[in-house]
Amino acid sequence: MNIVVVGGAGFIGSHLVDRLLAEGHSVDVIDDLSVGSLANLADARASGGALKIHHLDAASAEADSLIGMRRPEVIYQLGLLPRHERSARAQGRVFSLALGTLEAARKHGVGKVVVALPASALYGQPTVQSLPVKEGDLTPRGVRGVVARSIVDLLSTYREQYSVEFTALALATVYGPRQIPGSGVVATFHEAALTSTPPVFDGDGRQTRDLLYIDDAVDALVRASERRANS
Repeated sequence: MNIVVVGGAGFIGSHLVDRLLAEGHSVDVIDDLSVGSLANLADARASGGALKIHHLDAASAEADSLIGMRRPEVIYQLGLLPRHERSARAQGRVFSLALGTLEAARKHGVGKVVVALPASALYGQPTVQSLPVKEGDLTPRGVRGVVARSIVDLLSTYREQYSVEFTALALATVYGPRQIPGSGVVATFHEAALTSTPPVFDGDGRQTRDLLYIDDAVDALVRASERRANS
């Protein structure tokens, strides 16, 4: 199966690429390398699998043409998760990436789009009394949350108007190898342990976090591509 992974040189994307190649798929990575790194794809490049890496802006005409040429059965859009830059302008860019991916899928008849979004932006800070949170109970926080919610609405619009099939995953704190140091609570504490630096806990220390190991996140992404219903 031909698969395109947008953001495939990133932390999560590179692990997904490893899995897809191991399963025998042909993979095209589209990444502008603003956050990701080719070093993350060292194992994939050495695997001998059918991998092509394209240093492109996912919202560009060149990326659209590539998708038209490759005709993938599935596009993974992993470039919409939190970045170090969280300004309103940066979040506008996130929306443009989502729109560009959906337009390419519509134009070129892609069978399935799988999108990863930040769970904290979509669901805010639910109280203990409100747990477990239902999927539809979205309470976006800040500009990042509003943009994430808008992307969910955009996905639904493309499904209803253009029959673009999708699955959106709201990922919590994903951790594991290749994670950028300081990019999450696990990575921060791990770095502190390696450098014998006392970890710093904000607040009163009673906070809770949802943590998701990278292999489990990849498994969810793979299963999402196999799910035919929109969700």
